[in-house]
Amino acid sequence: MMRIELFRQMSVPLWIAALALVMAPFRSLGASVEPTTTVSGIEARELLIIVSDPIESRANPASIVGSSLPAWMDPLRPIVPSAEVDQPGPIGLIRFIGSTPDNVRVRLTAPSGVFYAAWPPARVQGTEIVWKELVLSLTPRSLPPMGPESWLSAFRRAPGLYVTSVNKCEKFLLYDVEFPLTTAFKLELNSDSIQIRNWGDAPLHDLVLYRRSREGGTWMSGAVDEVPPSPPTTRTLPADLPTVRLAPIDGDPVQFLTREWRTRLSAWDLDSAELNLIARELMTYALIDRQLTAVYRLDENQINRSLPLEITPPPARIRRSALVIVRNIDPELGRLIGHLIAQLGDPDWHKREAASALLASNLPAAIPSLRDALKSPDPEIALRVERLLAQAAAR
Repeated sequence: MMRIELFRQMSVPLWIAALALVMAPFRSLGASVEPTTTVSGIEARELLIIVSDPIESRANPASIVGSSLPAWMDPLRPIVPSAEVDQPGPIGLIRFIGSTPDNVRVRLTAPSGVFYAAWPPARVQGTEIVWKELVLSLTPRSLPPMGPESWLSAFRRAPGLYVTSVNKCEKFLLYDVEFPLTTAFKLELNSDSIQIRNWGDAPLHDLVLYRRSREGGTWMSGAVDEVPPSPPTTRTLPADLPTVRLAPIDGDPVQFLTREWRTRLSAWDLDSAELNLIARELMTYALIDRQLTAVYRLDENQINRSLPLEITPPPARIRRSALVIVRNIDPELGRLIGHLIAQLGDPDWHKREAASALLASNLPAAIPSLRDALKSPDPEIALRVERLLAQAAAR
């Protein structure tokens, strides 16, 4: 009662003074929590290569993409045949560029996705990877063996800091992910040009089309800097759709691809290792005989929604670049598949083998037509179709 009466008799200034005394410990507690600081002089640079297919709702699906990672990375994705181990696979790489050693924590999430590999070792739990205690350094600890023929070896020679996690050291963080990503655009033939309809909610940046000429031998390409999305409030498409005309590629395709994407991604200041990886990925997945493919740069807002990345403490700059290679989008693909199925019964064994190989490289898109072809009266066609469908079921 004495305390209550004492407080009743206190003036307003005394009340304020008393409240200040009560809150003092809480203020000191708040002051003791250091705000998150930026790792000055460090840039996190991410390059993501994605393979997509209109009939698949997820990017990098295991049904069409195998792993060519070294066995000691313990990848969960099915391994490609030995003849293809030197070919790069769709992959995500995060490197730290700078000269200031530090420790960071990296968390990468793939909502509704699945991770097939993470290197150096990390905690993979459900839909996220966490490199909890990464040590950034100027000099390496012991590096796992990697032959010069490996498509990843160039990144060990590239600029950047070494990263160490769970006593394993590397020049990059690597991840292999399958995650939801739909192909929300369509190519339509229009005389000597190709129109692009984008009904998604994000623009397509630096969209490039590749196809071998109908006469064979010469590769062709055409590009448009940006394909805007259709208006979000209506499904009406703009009357003036972006149009691409294909022209022959001048010189060696690998050199052309390197030059082209160096120019298109000039704002990202890519080094030779990144450009070589892009060129080799495109040679493997985008240049497909007798089929048109599309490549575009994924909008950065889409990357952040699909694969949220958190680095603590944050570096001075985070740069995320993702290229999407879209296969089986050729508007003439249905006609091509029908022609190849008919060629399975050609009198020339070499033509039959060539048709089987091309159909095998386009299995997801060819499956409906192959199922219909099982009823073919030609026993050679029916037998080869049966083998192709068994190959698709085994994937």
